[in-house]
Amino acid sequence: MKPKILFLFLLLSVVSNAQVGHCGGIFLELEDEGNKDFIFDSFTPYLGGTPSVTIARLKVRVINQDPIPAINLCSWNLSMYIDNNNVDGSDTSREATLGSNTIPLEQLISYGNQNGINALIDIIEIRAVNECSSTEEPELRNFVSLGRDGGINLFEIIPKLASPYTSADIEDECGKTKPVNAPGSYFTNFGAYNFRIEIRIKPGLNYNPGFYNLKFHFRLEQNLTTP
Repeated sequence: MKPKILFLFLLLSVVSNAQVGHCGGIFLELEDEGNKDFIFDSFTPYLGGTPSVTIARLKVRVINQDPIPAINLCSWNLSMYIDNNNVDGSDTSREATLGSNTIPLEQLISYGNQNGINALIDIIEIRAVNECSSTEEPELRNFVSLGRDGGINLFEIIPKLASPYTSADIEDECGKTKPVNAPGSYFTNFGAYNFRIEIRIKPGLNYNPGFYNLKFHFRLEQNLTTP
């Protein structure tokens, strides 16, 4: 049987809550929506791993209020949450379900005698970038192991602005010191509002063959201020 890792994708766009929002609408689209799987069936991919592969493209559209207010505070943030289904059996929160780099991926189907150990989360490296490299978290511009810092699995692709914030905290052009987080669309500014989610996998030979599962949740949200 061929060992396989399956990736599932879920999207969430949040417009407002009890605080005050400043945008007319926000929309998050996933290009080629669906699941991705990776099969390892020979020594070459086991030892060499899977090179950089784009597993998802996120397209962002953020619409300003109409009419645009004199003090324009419409801005947004984008985050990625990785769900390993809390396979270690602990009672930790969803923001810490990976727990550590020694926790295995969720195994849906097992093959063979299972004399080894199940594949661990740190065989997977990930990065999230757009064409103008405005990802705020520096390590996300390069590949980082999912086992980083004890397995933290909540990534800020474009960071949330803390309330209160001002128009000086909002950027609408690539190449500046801050990431682009102003109203806009991948239709008119593809480089800034289109994000590639890329992974690399290097399983090695020590893990049990099987069908493993990992879920990715993406959340686009407008930044909010206190009423």
